Amino acid sequence: MLRLHAKYSGRLDSYVPSDKRTGTSASKEYRESRIGDACFYLEKVLDRICEFDPACRQSVDTCRKQLWPGYHKLEAMKDEEEERREAEAKKKRAKVGGEHGVSLKSVIFIHANFFVRSARGK
Repeated sequence: MLRLHAKYSGRLDSYVPSDKRTGTSASKEYRESRIGDACFYLEKVLDRICEFDPACRQSVDTCRKQLWPGYHKLEAMKDEEEERREAEAKKKRAKVGGEHGVSLKSVIFIHANFFVRSARGK
């Protein structure tokens, strides 16, 4: 069932147990809903299995770790790399803006004034 959930969602280890969810999927309305896609229904069945017994919950967690052992570590590394790239790009943009002596705020202000003047002229 975990593999089917991953297949239909298009992501490895896509099932998140109900007690670890946040946002819309953690709401009471979502849990009581009967409308959804294949992932939704597989999620509901897996949730019921996890709620049945702590041993079942442990079994689901163990299966997730066996199926995708290094997945979360790999994702964390990808996220860190992405954050590093974004920080470097931000520094580079700040450096380029500083070299030209023009900030984004001043450019926006100039363009806003231009549009206000052109609108008044019509």
